[in-house]
Amino acid sequence: MGTSTTSTIKAKLSIVKNPTVSNLSLPVANTEVSFTFPANTKKIYIQERSGLGNVKFSYAVGQSGTTYVTLPKGCDYEDGIFEQASLTIYLQCDIITIIEILSWA
Repeated sequence: MGTSTTSTIKAKLSIVKNPTVSNLSLPVANTEVSFTFPANTKKIYIQERSGLGNVKFSYAVGQSGTTYVTLPKGCDYEDGIFEQASLTIYLQCDIITIIEILSWA
């Protein structure tokens, strides 16, 4: 005889629609720039345009050079599902570049 178990899984589903496309200029290497996502953003995608720069980013002002996540050359970053109405990210790169950003609300 086998045993039977049941489980309950609680999930919060969000429907994300058309992305907002943004291009963030980082005109000075190794200098923090902020980007505020559209209200109620649920999902984000970030990449450095040329694939040649190392990006550092954080969710706190002044932390992109000390307490950060590294996005290595040629890599991208995707995150979601956010609960807050407002979201700002702080980035810097070791080269002058453009950061390509997709966000879904």
